[in-house]
Amino acid sequence: MKAFFLGILLLSGGLLVARDSSGQDLNKMTVSIQLRNVSLKQALRKIETLTSLPFTYKTSDIAAYKDVSCEGRDVPLAHVLDVLLLN
Repeated sequence: MKAFFLGILLLSGGLLVARDSSGQDLNKMTVSIQLRNVSLKQALRKIETLTSLPFTYKTSDIAAYKDVSCEGRDVPLAHVLDVLLLN
């Protein structure tokens, strides 16, 4: 019985070890984009077509972001998103 619990403990401990994630670094992803006076929803859709990055949001949360603009060539995606959200 003790061996069983010890085995479970060792197995679960091995599963909890943190590892480097292979997520997307938004500072390394670049886009060339030209957006003028569009809604944030339109801007996010445009970014989705340019990248492999899908966005999930509640429409009511982004409804206030109208007439956002951002232009640039080979700009880090993190910067583009910062500009769009600060408009």
